[in-house]
Amino acid sequence: MANVTLLMTRPRVAAERFIQALPATLKHRVSVCYSPLLEILPVNAEIDLTRVKGVIFTSVNGVSSTLGLTQPCGLVAYCVGKATADAASQAGWSAKMMGETARELIDTMLASRAVGPLLHLSGQHVRGDIAGELTNAGCLVRRLVVYDQKLLELTESAQVLIHEGGRIIAPMFSARTARHFFEQCPQDARLHVIALSPAVAKPLPNMPNLTVTLCNRPDTDNMKREVENVLNLLCRVESAGGAQ
Repeated sequence: MANVTLLMTRPRVAAERFIQALPATLKHRVSVCYSPLLEILPVNAEIDLTRVKGVIFTSVNGVSSTLGLTQPCGLVAYCVGKATADAASQAGWSAKMMGETARELIDTMLASRAVGPLLHLSGQHVRGDIAGELTNAGCLVRRLVVYDQKLLELTESAQVLIHEGGRIIAPMFSARTARHFFEQCPQDARLHVIALSPAVAKPLPNMPNLTVTLCNRPDTDNMKREVENVLNLLCRVESAGGAQ
């Protein structure tokens, strides 16, 4: 069996949640190296819900960063992704999953004629302008930053792993993380990257030993399936090589 390492660059809690959700048969076939490239830092935010009819969450981090800062009071929370909707529901919001991407959320909210004013409780760094697009389309939305995403360097163990040239599968969940990751990688790094979406794959460089797999859908279930697919491929390649 191939000696394969899953290199997890998500914030530690999210990375551990992803690994725990993998099938047991898959977890036993890989080792895991945690090297978070983002640290989630709450910011001083005053959340006033007195004049809004609901909120928007685009990540679990948005939900967790508001805990203790406000009371949901039965308000609807429009969410990107099942994990975000589940977290919002557990926090007391009337959660509605509106799609797996910000684009899907916008289109679904407009199609369902969502009514504002709404509050987008977001991170400092976002892709696109949800509040601006919805407001321009007639649904008033204001964005409020409730957490920051501080970039971190690769850990020493991750750097050693990359430089040793072992078999590495690196799931990438955001374009910003992917860009930051490859700024720290040597050009000859041997990597098998799985990008959550075309947007995540866009900043990936052209490197001789880099292979890129794109998820069919930008969700955790598809990422897990692609991890298993890439792992099976690596094992077949190794077995074929050993038989020659």
